[in-house]
Amino acid sequence: MSENNFILDPSRFDEFLELGEKDGCELILQLIEMYKETVPERLALMRQHMDKSDFEKVSKEAHTLKSTGGNLGGKELQTVCAELESVAQQSTDNKLIQGLVDKVCHAHDRLLPELAKTHDTFSNRLKAKAA
Repeated sequence: MSENNFILDPSRFDEFLELGEKDGCELILQLIEMYKETVPERLALMRQHMDKSDFEKVSKEAHTLKSTGGNLGGKELQTVCAELESVAQQSTDNKLIQGLVDKVCHAHDRLLPELAKTHDTFSNRLKAKAA
């Protein structure tokens, strides 16, 4: 798997396209928009919970982000969130957990440009279909 495919696995979108070209493209675009609207707030909440050393809530946010990222093929985000979820449930090592929170934020930052490219690709496919 290439580096970019670890950040975003494009094969994930094939399942959505099984709904049909138009419906699949529209769903993909909606999911990307929802991701862009909701994930920054979740990351901010995760950092707030981290500041309070509330590791249970950090773990819950990691779980949610793991699912959100996975639904869009964000393999790196999904992987790091799974690790954070597990560690935050089992450890009270603030430095270790903070390092994983930082990795989650970094994975999100790396995923955003890939999602933007994907959004453009499927938006263009919809426009071409309509023309």
